[in-house]
Amino acid sequence: MLITLKSKIPCENCSNAIKATLSKVPGVIKVECSLAKSEIYVESNENIRQVLIEELKKTGRICNA
Repeated sequence: MLITLKSKIPCENCSNAIKATLSKVPGVIKVECSLAKSEIYVESNENIRQVLIEELKKTGRICNA
């Protein structure tokens, strides 16, 4: 299952921080970020969209799911 989230990703360091945070969530297989589109792509075996949004909020990032 591919989950797409919208969030401001101003730089590569932010992208790396998002990847590191979301990769730790149980069920996450892969995380990719698009700085140009301000999108985060998460591959997972289950629908964990709300869990991912909550994890992003903990880092201070706003997510427009």
